[in-house]
Amino acid sequence: AGVDLTAVRGTGPGGRIVSEDVEEFLTEAAASAPAPVSASAPVSAPVLPVSPLVRRLAKERGIDLADVNGTGPGGRIRRSDLDPVTPAPTPAPAPVSVRRNTASPRPGDVLPLTGMRGTIARRMHASLQEMAQLTHGYEVRMDAVVTLRDRLKEEWADGELPVPSLNDFLLKAAALALREHPLLNATVREDGVHLLDGIHLGFAVAVPGGLLVPVIEDAAALPLPEIARRSKELALAARDGRISPDRLEGATFTVTSLGGYGVDFFTPVINPGNVAILGVGTLRDGVEWRDDRPLRTRVLTLSLTFDHRAVDGAPAAEYLRTVGELLRKPLRLLV
Repeated sequence: AGVDLTAVRGTGPGGRIVSEDVEEFLTEAAASAPAPVSASAPVSAPVLPVSPLVRRLAKERGIDLADVNGTGPGGRIRRSDLDPVTPAPTPAPAPVSVRRNTASPRPGDVLPLTGMRGTIARRMHASLQEMAQLTHGYEVRMDAVVTLRDRLKEEWADGELPVPSLNDFLLKAAALALREHPLLNATVREDGVHLLDGIHLGFAVAVPGGLLVPVIEDAAALPLPEIARRSKELALAARDGRISPDRLEGATFTVTSLGGYGVDFFTPVINPGNVAILGVGTLRDGVEWRDDRPLRTRVLTLSLTFDHRAVDGAPAAEYLRTVGELLRKPLRLLV
C-alpha cells in the first residue's frame, strides 16, 4: 500500500506492526484527506471513519457504529471506543457445527480460518506467491548416527547429559552445514539477498490445531547435548501452550520432520523471511551392494525446499551433500 512503516504505531507483541495497524493507518489517512463533493450529488449520510478491524469487531459484538463516539483523529473510531458500548440484543443464532478443536474433526464440521490456523494459511499462501520455490530430494546414510546414539544411550544413561534424538543430530548437522553454505542462511529484501550473521535454527512442532516453530539461537555454536536439551524444552513448551512469543521469532533456517508419520519425501513450504527449509523423512531400511552382495543399511530422505531467487540448484545440492557427510561421520557433531 506504499505505507512508510516508521509512521505506523505497532500494537502487536513487543510493539510489532501487524496488518490491522496498517489498515488503521490507511483509514486515518483517508479520513483526513479532503474528498471532492459534486454539487449535483444527493446528500448522503456521512461515512464513519473506521478501520476494517474495528468494523469487524463491532459486527461480532453486535454494536451499531452509529452509537459509538470516536475518540481518534477526525472522530475516527478506535478499538477501545467499542468497550464501553453495550451491544444491542440479538436473537440467538441457529446452532452450527463450528469446532475450535481440530484434533479430531468430524465430517460436517466447519473449521474457521482464524487464530493459529488463519495465521498459518496466510503465511503459507504468501510464501508460495512471493517465492520461486523448488525442492531437492537427497538420501543420506544414518547407520553411523544410529550406532552412535545407541552407544550414547548406554554411556549417558545415568548421567546428566540428555541423549540426542535422531532429529537432534539432524538439527546439529543442518546448522553446521550452513557455515559452509551461507547462501542458505539468508533473506531476500528489495535491495538484494542478505546473508545473515547468526545461524538461528527453527524446528517445526505439531500442536493441536496447527504448527509452531520454536527457535534455537546460535545453533551451530552449541554442543549437541545442549541442542538436545533446548529442543526438548521448547517442544514441550510449545505443545503445552506456554511458549513465549519471542522464542518463536528470528529463525534464519528451518527444519521440519514427518519421519514419525512414515513419510519418506515431501515438499516443505519456506517460512517467509527465510530462503530455505529442510524436510526430514522416516528412517527406513536401504540396500548397498558390496561385491555383488546386498548389505542392509539405514537411510532417510532429506527434502530441501529453497528460494530459486536467492539460491541455484547446484549450491542447494552441495548443502545437502555436506549435511549427508556430517551424518555419515557423526563424531564431528559431538565436538
